[in-house]
Parts: sequence; C-alpha cells; structure tokens
Amino acid sequence: MKQSIKMPSSPEAEGALLGALLLDGQAAKTRLRELNPSLFFNDNHKAILKALKHISNKGDEISEHTLLLHHNRSEIAMAEAGGISIVADLVNQCPSAISYPYWLAELKEYSSRREIIRLAEKTMVLAMETAQDPSTLSGQFADSCKSLMRQAGPQKERFRFYSPSECRSYEPPEGHVLVGDCHIVRGNITVLSGAPGTGKSRAATYLAIAGAIKVDWFGLPVHSRFKTAILQAENGRYRLKTELNHITDSSLDDFIRISEPPPCGMAFGDMAFRDDLRDWMAGFEPDLVVLDPWNAITGDDSQRDYREALNNVREAMPKGDIEPAILIVAHNRKPKNDERKTGRALLNEVAGSHVIGSAARCVFIMQAASDDEEDNRVVLNCAKNNDGALPAQSAWHRKNGIFLRCEDFDWEEFNKPSNSNSSPISIEALRTLFDSGKRQLEKNRTVDELMVVTGKGKSSCYNALNVEFGKFSEYLEEKGGLIEWRGK
Repeated sequence: MKQSIKMPSSPEAEGALLGALLLDGQAAKTRLRELNPSLFFNDNHKAILKALKHISNKGDEISEHTLLLHHNRSEIAMAEAGGISIVADLVNQCPSAISYPYWLAELKEYSSRREIIRLAEKTMVLAMETAQDPSTLSGQFADSCKSLMRQAGPQKERFRFYSPSECRSYEPPEGHVLVGDCHIVRGNITVLSGAPGTGKSRAATYLAIAGAIKVDWFGLPVHSRFKTAILQAENGRYRLKTELNHITDSSLDDFIRISEPPPCGMAFGDMAFRDDLRDWMAGFEPDLVVLDPWNAITGDDSQRDYREALNNVREAMPKGDIEPAILIVAHNRKPKNDERKTGRALLNEVAGSHVIGSAARCVFIMQAASDDEEDNRVVLNCAKNNDGALPAQSAWHRKNGIFLRCEDFDWEEFNKPSNSNSSPISIEALRTLFDSGKRQLEKNRTVDELMVVTGKGKSSCYNALNVEFGKFSEYLEEKGGLIEWRGK
C-alpha cells in the first residue's frame, strides 16, 4: 500500500516558509520553536530546519549568511540540505516574510493529510492481523483520530514566565477562591479523605449546597455562590432520591448536578469519556467538580497509575478562567496501629498519599468520633493547605445531609488509642440508669452517673444523652431541664 500512494506535500511551500524565516531573523527565533520536522516532507528542507534550530540555540542571528556559514563548517549538513544551491534559492521562493502564516497553514494541512494516510495504513495492518480482537479496532481507530485532530489544532502553550512586578500586579478573577483561606480554589485539587462510613460523600453534597446558598462549610466561609457537578460511581437513582428527599429548595436546581454511576465507569483513561465530560461541562459550566470515589478512577495504588489518572482528570477539565476547582473523595489506608493521628500527620493516611497528597493543594481528613457505629459525630482535620492557613480540627454531627458543629466534644477522650475502652454505650445502660422510665434526672447529674456506670468519658456520655442528635434520641425527652426515658 505504501508504494501505491504518493504522500501529499508541497516542496514550494516548504521552501517558501524557510525563506520567510531567513528574511526576518528576529521573528524566526520565536517561530522556530513551533516548527516540528513532521511539517516537512522533503529531507533537504528537514535538514535546513535542523540547521536553523542549531543556529538559534547557539544564540546566533538567523540569516542566509549564517546558514551558509553553518553549511561551510559542516560538510554533512550541507550534503543533507542538497548543497549551497538549495540554500541560496530559499529566499527567492518567498517574496516577503509577512507571508509566513500562510505557508505555515499550508504545511500543517499537508502534514495532517499525511498523518491521515499513515493512520489508514496502520488501521489496515491491524484489521488484517487475525490475532487482533476486532471489537477493539473501532476504539483504537477513534482514539487515533481524536489524537490526530488535537495535533492539527493550536499548539499548547507549554509554559509562561512572569517578572516579580507582573506577579505582584496579578489580580485573580472574581470567584477564584471558592471556600476558606484557599482551601478550595479554581484550577486546584482538594482531597477529602476518610475511612468508609465517615460521611465523605455527604460532606461533598453539603459542600455543593453550601456553595449554592452561600453558607459556611465546616466553619469555612463560602466567598460567593458557585455551581457544583458531582460525578459519582456509587449511588443509583433510588439512593440519590433517598439521600436528597429532605432537600426541597428548588433554587438548588440551578447550582447542583449529580450523576448516576456512569455505565462505562469513571473511565478517565478513555479519550472519548474525557471529551464527552468536557462537552457536558461546557453547557453547565461548574465552578467545582467533585469526583467520588477516587478508587473508581484508579483501581491500582501504584504511583504510575495515580499520576496517569491525575493527568487524565486534568485533561478532562475546561481551561483558563473557567477551569473549575476539583474535589477528590478518597479513602484512607487501613490503620496499622491504634495511635490517633492529627494534623499534618494524617496526610500519610491517605491511600496513595505520596502522589495524590503532592498533587493536591489542600487535603481534608474525616474521622469517626468513636468506634460506635451509631455515633453520628465526625472529626474534620485539614492535613495540608499550601496556599493558606490550617484550621483547627473540629467535631460535627451528621444531620439530614448537613453537618452541625458539636460544641461539647471531648478531645482528650478522642485522642486516646482507638482500642482503649472501645465498647459503646448500650441501650441497656441507659434503661438501667433511668430505671425504665421511673427516674427523671437533671442533665449534668445524668452525665456524671452514666460516666460512672459505663466508664466512658464526658463527651461520649453527653452524646448518648443528646435528645436531638444522639443515637438514643428517640428514647429520650427533655422537659423542664430534666431528662426522662420514654423507651420500653
């Protein structure tokens, strides 16, 4: 097949573009950075481009004279380029350096056509290979086509440098910092991690609601109303209904979108998945994208897999001033001992922490307040915040999709080893304390007696006797400053 097809090219356009570079040596230094040898089909022209790049890298002026000097010093380079006669003809092929953009567009078109032919040849070879699974061919062909179209588009700006004055004069666009002291920022990754069952997904929904109505999130100020898209892989439509049944504010519909689990999974490694997600976001324009959970995106804990997944996530996001903040909901490692870690030390508890902890600008860790499965309290720590302050750890009650601050939390008891006195307060202990409803007790006295009966700390006993949020609230009632038992 290769012998029967003549590759499209234009030696005239190639020579004219090289001539335009020689006519405007000052502009050539910048233009040479965007010129790839694949734009040229003629080997002589590729050799001249290589020579011009070499001259530019040395810091010499780009001109016909310096090019000839370079060839005189290198017999090999002169032979590759076809001799002095070809070099001398380049300027004659280009009437003016102003025509450079025209010739560049011509070469890009011819280069794209050649790539399409090579892609077709590659596809034919794959199709004729009987060991190749035909069901995978269409996907491989689609990925190759999309990669080709991206190469044909505008070149990415790889980096940009600023002077100190330019750094000082930068004014971030309105709404750049969404939450706290740079805890959640457009274009940055924030991680919310914790053990299963601590309420991470609920905390992400709470963040979306806080952004929609502009209220504090875990005590951190929301600076302006923002839109949130939650891409999640765990809860189907029925579970989402039960989770959001109590949230009836219709104004939230303009600010929040929650996905059902994608049929193909969280397939960020698939170019088509990334393109489709980017296209969807172009319509909704979220300020924050929540990815829940991270292990649905990367099934392996290897550093290479994490880096690749993070790169794919970044590629799927819109760019520029509309680039959203990213909140990754992750899991903690399985604990290796009973030590209760706090603050920065918790960063090492995030699964894949070396990679994901480095990529994130801010990392939150949620912990259960106790080993009691019916205890609805959680502790929130900020283990990392590169661009702002680390807030103090705080304790919260999970309550109907939101979190309310736990004011009487016993930090001394919480920081004890997790296996210390770990048996929870039982309903039998409370029934005995209230003598099956025959006793009515003032709250402080009730707490003191329950501490004696159970050996638990004050915080655990206060939580057990909380008539509004406690795990036994359905059995307790407070009247006239006294707590009474109304259970059986």
